[in-house]
Amino acid sequence: MADANRDEVLREMAANRGCKLTKSRRRKPGGDFGRYGLKDANTGKEVFGFGDDGLVASAEDIESYLRGSTVATWKRSLIAAVDDTEPTPTPSKKVTRANKRKVAPPSAPLPLDPQPQRQRTAPEPPPLNIREAKPDDAAAIAGLLAAAGWQTTDAGVAANLKLLRSVGEPPLVATQGRVIGCATWHATTELHQPDLVGRIPIIAVAEDARKTGIGKALLEAAESRLVERGCTSVEVTSSLALSGALAFYQSCGFERSGFRLAKRLPGTAENQRP
Repeated sequence: MADANRDEVLREMAANRGCKLTKSRRRKPGGDFGRYGLKDANTGKEVFGFGDDGLVASAEDIESYLRGSTVATWKRSLIAAVDDTEPTPTPSKKVTRANKRKVAPPSAPLPLDPQPQRQRTAPEPPPLNIREAKPDDAAAIAGLLAAAGWQTTDAGVAANLKLLRSVGEPPLVATQGRVIGCATWHATTELHQPDLVGRIPIIAVAEDARKTGIGKALLEAAESRLVERGCTSVEVTSSLALSGALAFYQSCGFERSGFRLAKRLPGTAENQRP
């Protein structure tokens, strides 16, 4: 690698570790020409590769230090600090040489850049499925109806579910790992209408799944059943207590065409089918 390119790589590595690369250009016998050192980029404090006589680290030492190999780097920097033309010193002379230079051991290595943590993404929800309600869906449907304000029981829903299935108008449920919505539909004959009229009395969606397209998916599935039965129009009903229902149906193309009034017939108990 050319010196210029090598220096540029080392500068970039040093900057990534919060350091500034220093390179000596002093030319004198036995000097530190071509040696390197590292300073703290913020404080200017000497971090690695500095001795009493100047810079002592080689390019390889700097790279190894920046990569975290501090022990091996320190050993190599001591060897590199000795003049290549000087006879090999005896162990005692080597110690004296090191003491004379008073080359401070490198401080603790700067922390390496942490590996980018993998972003934890929420698991993909199960695919949405619209199907006919089954008998064992009764309890879940009853919970949805109760949350929407209708008074019902598991047993009552189970009985009505069985009846609607027997007449060919099975309620629909939306599932996504669990039952999160339901809808009912009917095809009726009116004396003043030339064709069958479709009605969708109920669309109920779990509170934590609302405004996610579940209601619209149920509506479209119910309309598809009504078209198969020969209906040319469809009506929906909604409780006045459900303030968001009117806006939802209007956003799906429905227009207000009248009022729906209701009362309980005399002689019927509260828990009796009206």
